[in-house]
Amino acid sequence: MSENCLHSNPLRRDGTSQQQRTLNTLLPSYVAVDERSMKDLMEFVHTFGEEIRFYDDANSIDSHWADFFKITDEDWASFSLETYLEQLKIDQFTKPHLALFFGFLYMFKVVQDDINTITERHLDFYYKEVLQLEEKAAESDKISIIFELAKHIESHLLKAGTPLKAGKDNTGVNVTYKLNEDTVINKAQVVEIKARFTNLEDQWASETKYPKTNHSVYSSPIANSADGLGEEIQTEEKDWRVFGRPSFINNEDDPTGLKIADRKQGEIGFAIASPILFLAEGQRKIDLDVSIDFNGDKNKEINIQNKILILLSGEEEWIETTFLPSDKAVIKFIDGVWKMQITTHLKVDQPAVLAYDNEVFEENISTKWPVLKLLINSEDPTEESLYKDLINVSVDTINLTVEIDGETDNIPGIQNLIVQNDDSILDVSKPMPIFGSQPRVGSKFYIGSWEIFQKNLSYITLKHQWIDLPIDAGGFVDYYKKYSPANLRKNAAFTINTAVLDQKKWNNVFNWRYLFRNSDGSPIDTDTTLPTATEQSKMALSSSSFSNLERDVDMPLAQEYDNNLDKGFIRFALREVDFGNKTFPKDFSAQAIELAKENPSADAALPNAPYLPMIENLSIYYKSSVSFNLNSTTTNTEENDIVEQFFHLEPFGNYEVDRTKASNTIFSLIEEEGSLFIGIDNLNPPQTLSLLIQVAEGSANPKKEKQEVTWHYLSENNWLPFDQYTLLSDGTNGLLTSGIIKLDIQRNISIGNSRLSPDLYWLKASVAKDSDAVCDIIDIKAQAISASFVDQHNDPKFLENALEAGTISKLLNADASVKKIEQPYASSDGKPPEKEKAFYTRVSERLRHKNRAITIWDYEHLILEKFPKVYKVKCVNHTSFDGTITDYSETAPGHVSVVVIANVQNKNAVDPLRPLASLDQLSEITSFIDKIKLPCVILHVKNPIYEEIKVDFKVKFNKGIDAGYYTSKLREEIKHFLSPWASDCATDIVFGGRIHKSVILNFVEERSYVDYVTCFKMFHIINDESNISIKEVDEALAQTSVSIIGSARTHTIEEIAASEADQCKCDDNIILSTEELTAIDNC
Repeated sequence: MSENCLHSNPLRRDGTSQQQRTLNTLLPSYVAVDERSMKDLMEFVHTFGEEIRFYDDANSIDSHWADFFKITDEDWASFSLETYLEQLKIDQFTKPHLALFFGFLYMFKVVQDDINTITERHLDFYYKEVLQLEEKAAESDKISIIFELAKHIESHLLKAGTPLKAGKDNTGVNVTYKLNEDTVINKAQVVEIKARFTNLEDQWASETKYPKTNHSVYSSPIANSADGLGEEIQTEEKDWRVFGRPSFINNEDDPTGLKIADRKQGEIGFAIASPILFLAEGQRKIDLDVSIDFNGDKNKEINIQNKILILLSGEEEWIETTFLPSDKAVIKFIDGVWKMQITTHLKVDQPAVLAYDNEVFEENISTKWPVLKLLINSEDPTEESLYKDLINVSVDTINLTVEIDGETDNIPGIQNLIVQNDDSILDVSKPMPIFGSQPRVGSKFYIGSWEIFQKNLSYITLKHQWIDLPIDAGGFVDYYKKYSPANLRKNAAFTINTAVLDQKKWNNVFNWRYLFRNSDGSPIDTDTTLPTATEQSKMALSSSSFSNLERDVDMPLAQEYDNNLDKGFIRFALREVDFGNKTFPKDFSAQAIELAKENPSADAALPNAPYLPMIENLSIYYKSSVSFNLNSTTTNTEENDIVEQFFHLEPFGNYEVDRTKASNTIFSLIEEEGSLFIGIDNLNPPQTLSLLIQVAEGSANPKKEKQEVTWHYLSENNWLPFDQYTLLSDGTNGLLTSGIIKLDIQRNISIGNSRLSPDLYWLKASVAKDSDAVCDIIDIKAQAISASFVDQHNDPKFLENALEAGTISKLLNADASVKKIEQPYASSDGKPPEKEKAFYTRVSERLRHKNRAITIWDYEHLILEKFPKVYKVKCVNHTSFDGTITDYSETAPGHVSVVVIANVQNKNAVDPLRPLASLDQLSEITSFIDKIKLPCVILHVKNPIYEEIKVDFKVKFNKGIDAGYYTSKLREEIKHFLSPWASDCATDIVFGGRIHKSVILNFVEERSYVDYVTCFKMFHIINDESNISIKEVDEALAQTSVSIIGSARTHTIEEIAASEADQCKCDDNIILSTEELTAIDNC
């Protein structure tokens, strides 16, 4: 058949409601064999008496018997045979013939009543004797009982049939419930409940005043609370959102009107733990270069600086880095690889980066190294979450570089150093004689730092100031000109040997280097003036020798250099030329003798004292890098050298990534929209665990498809699924109804997990999408067992009402192993014995449909009989309907659509204006009909389409009326007028139909507090999930046969102010008087 066929189903009808099931013509009392009343019998006797005549002597008719039984209509109006006979017994005075006649009628009434039972007796004979049908017996109601064991008992078996005391019924008979199955109870208890919601489908993208929430992750650390953080629940049933799905509320602090979520966003990111991150002081630069498997525009660089936060572990708190103007955070394609490149700084005044201390941070990151955390920044509601772009992006290589920089800007570097010479340990905060008080060739100066020398080094730069350098114009040549031999001690003559300690050996970095250097690091190799005391000298040490040094992350912390140390120091040794301390006495004596002569030489002079090399303000700058892979391509040798750890950060914890896997994602991969985490204490696996999950019935979004709820348990930080053998039973029908879930807890479930509180065992219930398609939860309790009522000749009406919560508190026979039992909630599912009227209705329907769904009548009556909580059912043949008007077709051979209207008394209904059957009901109806329909039929069981009517108008209220109050009142009255079932449960809900604008206008004008109305408009709204149709109309006609026309949630009503009462701003309205209004359609 062509998809463009515009023909509609010609069968237009309303559905069938519960009230319409009962046909009075099928009831035994509808037709009686003898339907004559007392009045009828008296009239018969009166009429018959006219035929019994008296004759006079002339054989002429004189009279008849009718006069003996004549009763007027006025007498019949108050006549009662029973009252008459009772009065007769008292006064014993009446006409004898009437007394005899009324006595006869009284006895005849007994015979009449008996003969009138022949219809019922015939039906009973046919139904009960021939067909062997019976009234349905009572169905026992069920309760959930919570058990608590005695202190000395670890587990205890309760047998099926164990009786429970439930008080007495109205007839004084003891009420007993019995356990439904053998169950072993233990000490396990639910102590924590957390929830996580991830907006994987960008559900609020079409909302203009909502923040950008695509792939935002919302966390509820205390899920069973009003705000997810522990606030008390105010609702009557104390229900809470099972997966912490956010609602959006007005933000008074935002002038743009942008709404905010009522749940906090959870932490998502990754962490790197590495000894390279020990960064105590100075201006610290951190470079992170991550190779990722990204898919994007290779010519476009993505700036992520505002989308991330970088934090490092400090002594008392996390230290947030700063992005300097020269820093960056980008994702770009470079050298054939996608990379995330981040450069950021810790300023010189920020605290030291230290090893992670779990007693301080309590985040259970299992490491002994400092930690760098990269978190997705969720503070800016106008920015899309970075998680959207990187949720499933794998990571290959991570290069982490740290650098103490700022030496060009004279920012101090590392100054907390171990400094010593051959003589003693020096105080780095004071002037330091680096080669001792008597420097000589071979004198040594040592600098130690645990932070620096436990790392791989790319370079080291020393900056310091020399103290009291010679001020002579020629530098050391002029200063030492009186020493012999002359010109030996030039500026460039002083050199040093540089070596680094490694494995107890000194490895040469440079055999010789100039000792005296300029501030830019260049050697002072000419005989010029030396730097002043305020100028800094710089020595940069960059050599391939550094790269040959193996890092020692377990290097002990030394207080001074000694020969037993393996690493941790750099040494500078004076070579070739000393500072003249050895020759000074000789040269001084020679010059003194010369000066003592009568005629000393013209250039004779005492030599200067040997220069003592002293420095101050020593700073060291360095650079170190480490690289590691996060996939199984890493070789075993390389793997042994890597101590770095990579963690995925989640809202409630973290876990270390297994680098032996073939691939790992950069962020934790969240594939479920909603997750509920249940923390269990006192579990002793392997054990069975029974959880009572009490839900707010009907609170699931009935517009969504039923979702599969999957259950997992946490083992060594891995979520492992419960399979068909370990998920023993699910009485909740996928969290759609209250019930007990029974789990076989495996031995490999573990505590000590870092993804959640480590001291508990954890279970997870999750749905992949449409998390609002499950019910809100009231409570979750462990050690639950179901029990059922056992009839012991109790009151037949006992099951008409539920057993109130708290009624059962004891076993019928005391058990020393059981300390306490509790019945937290009322019973459910109980049904009293079937009544006569219901029996005849059911049987007559059964004889017609024969428990097979073939005709429209069959479908509707089968469902109404099976599901008494359904208000109305409409079956539409030849029609495909999947819940929206977009997916509606009346030209679909082989398809049958069943539309269900729920009982409007459901207090947990999402919207009382639109009574919708719960997903639990819809799934049960589908399962029921699937078993009895024709195999070729494609069945659709859905809620109806509610087409909304919204009005927009201006109103002038009568004088003295409180406009605010009556505006709200008028709005509510319009809603009740358009959807009367919302306020009156007895009102029928009709499929299809139409409504004229004038009808609503007339209703508004008839309100006693309304003076007149102007600018009246009516809008017909069809709210489809993929498209919203809003049309201004004069007449609204239901668009489909499964549609119901009702009120919109709100209506626009504007009060006409007193100053505007004589003006009509709508040109198409003509006000003739305050009591007469003519509205043009195009208003």
